[in-house]
Amino acid sequence: MLFNVSNVFRPLETMDKNGTFPETSDEALSKKIAKTTAYVLLFLISVAGNSFIVWVIHRDKRLRNTTNILVANMAVSDLLVPVFTIQGEVLDMYCLYTSKPLNNDFGLGLCKLVHFFQEVSVVVSIYSCIFIAIDRYFAVVYPLKRGFSKTRLKYIIPGIWIFALMMGAPNLYKYRIVNGKGHKICQEDWSPAGVPHMEAMRIQMFILFSLLNGLPIPFITVLYVLICIKLRNQKGPGVVGDAARARRQRQNNKVLKLSIVIVCLLFFSWLFLDIVLFLGLLGELDSLPVITAANIVFAARFIAYSSSSYNIFVYLIFTKNYREHLKILVSLVCCKGSANSLPISSSDQKRVGQSPEHH
Repeated sequence: MLFNVSNVFRPLETMDKNGTFPETSDEALSKKIAKTTAYVLLFLISVAGNSFIVWVIHRDKRLRNTTNILVANMAVSDLLVPVFTIQGEVLDMYCLYTSKPLNNDFGLGLCKLVHFFQEVSVVVSIYSCIFIAIDRYFAVVYPLKRGFSKTRLKYIIPGIWIFALMMGAPNLYKYRIVNGKGHKICQEDWSPAGVPHMEAMRIQMFILFSLLNGLPIPFITVLYVLICIKLRNQKGPGVVGDAARARRQRQNNKVLKLSIVIVCLLFFSWLFLDIVLFLGLLGELDSLPVITAANIVFAARFIAYSSSSYNIFVYLIFTKNYREHLKILVSLVCCKGSANSLPISSSDQKRVGQSPEHH
């Protein structure tokens, strides 16, 4: 969510003094419990999955190539979603930003940080995908000229985060605790800047869509199309001496498929929310019943936030490395051992991370 969807087509007047929509209290409570349960499950899966990815790459030195370092960078950014965004949604659901446990100053700070880190997470993930595509392009099309070394990653990764922090900075200004009908909520408010609210949102949406969708998607698509063409034009091995090249090609095919799935899941997860935002800005959703609009917003948000939990399942499906490490982790937990007390054996190294390129 690049900004508060509720600002687009959910006027505060439609909510009652408790911050709920006009429905019976039992229905409102049951929906809140269901939504909270869904968010808790998403929180647990996202934290566990992304922590596991970082743990695997840290534990296995053979996985510390440029692509996997960028994958770990994505996993770290995805951890911001459950830590900040999901808990922010729950707080907003129960109107807790200005409750007694969260005094006004702390609630205001949390309101700003939740949306700030949410945008930072999205930007880091998308631009990590861009550099993964660049790395894959050079690995396949120009195998003797790697796209960038680990030394360059020391500058690329901080650069991604600095850019993401700059993109998220406006959220530290525009999000405020605003008055509703008998309650207060965390919401965008451009009025102190003297800018019409809807005009500011349209400008912001255009800039964000250009930088997070309009430019990255065509760029990544072109790179992967060129990679596919290169792989398709490569001749299969005809003699035994070509076995190494054939193995490298199969490996590149596998990593390419995995990378494309990750990119597609990321962009399609946010596509529904982008569509809702655009329709809301155009006023196409104004005629919807309030309850229907609220359900659409929740579904769009939940699908978008789910992008922080998909990757671990993709890696487990596509990559033997992660399946092997999952077995090791389960054995550590069952045996109550520690990760450092059971280093990867030589046999494990043959099964896990067989080459610097193996994902």
